[in-house]
Amino acid sequence: MFKTKSKRNEDYAEFLKKQSIVQPEWIITIYFYSALHLVKGFLITKFNKNFSDIETHKDIYSYLLDAERRNLITQAVRRSYSKLFWASKTARYQYSPVSKCFVNEVKKFDEYAYSQKVQQLITTDYPAIKNFLTPLI
Repeated sequence: MFKTKSKRNEDYAEFLKKQSIVQPEWIITIYFYSALHLVKGFLITKFNKNFSDIETHKDIYSYLLDAERRNLITQAVRRSYSKLFWASKTARYQYSPVSKCFVNEVKKFDEYAYSQKVQQLITTDYPAIKNFLTPLI
């Protein structure tokens, strides 16, 4: 189930990347949710957690720290997940280049730098999570 959901999100993100009208904040958000499915699958199947144990992102991060301490995941996987989480959160709550209400925030926001960071997350951090966790769930 988790691999299937993750793959569906990844396929959709890949499709959207090919569309010239899609903004990077949507793509990184979809990749984050793809990674989230893998992390939840890992926590539930290999870390013996229930859905009710992982209700918040804070819960997930705590379990990932514990999994890292127990050598069940690498530091790179935890860090990559954190980077995707924060990039997605930025995309969903702070990135609004067309918003008239937040003109000052938009002026501070460097769209090109964000777009470059998204590209790095997609090509480096997401595969780190996917390649490590997929065989474990």
